[in-house]
Amino acid sequence: MNKTVIKRLSAIAIALMLISISSLEAIAAETQTNSKFDYKYYADTYPDLKAAFGYNEKALKKHYEQCGRKEGRKCYAGDAGGTAVAAKSNVVADKNIMDMLAQLNAYRASKGLPALELSRKCLDVASLRAKECAASFSHSRPNGTDFSAAYGDLGYTTQGVGENIGTIWTDAGDPSSKISESMGLFKGSSGHNENMLAANWKYVGFGYYVEGNSIYFVQEFADN
Repeated sequence: MNKTVIKRLSAIAIALMLISISSLEAIAAETQTNSKFDYKYYADTYPDLKAAFGYNEKALKKHYEQCGRKEGRKCYAGDAGGTAVAAKSNVVADKNIMDMLAQLNAYRASKGLPALELSRKCLDVASLRAKECAASFSHSRPNGTDFSAAYGDLGYTTQGVGENIGTIWTDAGDPSSKISESMGLFKGSSGHNENMLAANWKYVGFGYYVEGNSIYFVQEFADN
């Protein structure tokens, strides 16, 4: 065996060693997180998860591994957690939006479906559509076009999209107190429920608008 071959084999061996070390470090980090996972803390800290899974340790752990870590949720007391941003997209949203995202993804997880990613275009359209629904509560916009035309009007291109709209009466004008109720209404309607549980969606955005004693909630879904 000549020296050139020996050098190549040595380089390959070193590369494989580095990969192995990296993999072991990842496994060690994962094992450490799993060993600290407190399912009761996780459920008690996030009411939406407790409502969806109760104290089902296996389901809660699966949710954390598939969604919770990406959403920045804390899995045990003292966990530094993460920032309240959507996975991958780094789209920052207000607390109400993040609560809607958490409740929707917890619901999808309870049905064995992957989490949806918060999308800027879906957020922008949902915000616009919530205001439009106050003027005309319909999937047709006040100007007569279909809701999907709002994407193009805001400068976005997309293929498959879906929309859920709902309205709830309130004397407080506080959207945060009605988010769970709006989710319940959407779950109770076959068409809205199918949208929330559709396997083809990858992205989602939420909007809400208060006018008088009504709060308008909008969910926008997209497959690209």
